[in-house]
Amino acid sequence: VWTDRDGVRNLLNMVGKEVRMEGFLVGSYLHRFNDFVNDMENYLKQGKIKSKHKIYHGIESFVESLGSLFSSSNTGKVIVKV
Repeated sequence: VWTDRDGVRNLLNMVGKEVRMEGFLVGSYLHRFNDFVNDMENYLKQGKIKSKHKIYHGIESFVESLGSLFSSSNTGKVIVKV
């Protein structure tokens, strides 16, 4: 059955919605890495980018922190502070 296939589905819908899809390789833009670093530094200083993380305290919370990686209870980084 076509619904059981792996991969991208409904590509024909892209034609009707005039969607554009394009791939890229990071290596093709290494010459712009310094621009990226400068822009990101400014964004961080301005508070436009913030890190999401959850801190668990103590080694005894390790099992709970590990479990959060595989559930919807976590967004961002998981940190275990020992």
